Amino acid sequence: MICLVYSSVASGAVDEAEVEKILTSAEIGNAKVGITGALVYDGRRFCQLLEGDAAAVTKTFGTIKNDKRHEQIEVMAQATVSDRRFPGWAMLRVEEAEFQTMMDGLAATPD
Repeated sequence: MICLVYSSVASGAVDEAEVEKILTSAEIGNAKVGITGALVYDGRRFCQLLEGDAAAVTKTFGTIKNDKRHEQIEVMAQATVSDRRFPGWAMLRVEEAEFQTMMDGLAATPD
């Protein structure tokens, strides 16, 4: 299983309704392929963690990279992991501080 974290910048104005659409779409699509994860949006930037089977995460990230609602996509971390950080959440929206805590834990966890 892999964990991939990326950041990006919104291409234009992305309001709460659009973020909810993104979350709903991610929840449905991710559940179908066994991906779990979390999303942060601060009004300008996205940061998302995807975890699951390597092929499923890679394919999903390929779709995400083609989404015109964001640009400047940068992979921040990618690692093989044995445990999920967000089991039971096809896509959870988290606050920035919570996400940073989780990222710190990911960086400190050896594979």
